[in-house]
Amino acid sequence: MSNVVGSWVQLLTEMDGFDSETGVLVLAATNRPEVLDPALTRPGRISRRVNVEAPDFAGRQQVLAVHMRYTPVEGDASTIRAVVASLTPGFVGADLANVVNEAALLAARQGKVTAYTIYQHHMHLEELLQPLD
Repeated sequence: MSNVVGSWVQLLTEMDGFDSETGVLVLAATNRPEVLDPALTRPGRISRRVNVEAPDFAGRQQVLAVHMRYTPVEGDASTIRAVVASLTPGFVGADLANVVNEAALLAARQGKVTAYTIYQHHMHLEELLQPLD
């Protein structure tokens, strides 16, 4: 049995052992709910689903503020966050983190000290703004 299958079997066994009176709450998150095993989502295991939508413009700016806090930028960081947020509707936190990381890698490849300029975002949209699959 592979480690993945063994882990699933162990998780399901442990979840079946919970008594509803013990007050144990199991929270899980995924960005791919369509691939969840039905054995995991049956009543008595993880039976409730809460969908969280992608952040709006203001939310994307807040997510970018977290991911960019240690990333040196060229220009005003809040302006850069606003530009990137306006270019990324539908992006979630992981997508925005990827944009920040890719911008830093692009800057490093180009020998630059700062990762962000508004010019970079307009010139490299195809490279920087690809959603994660």
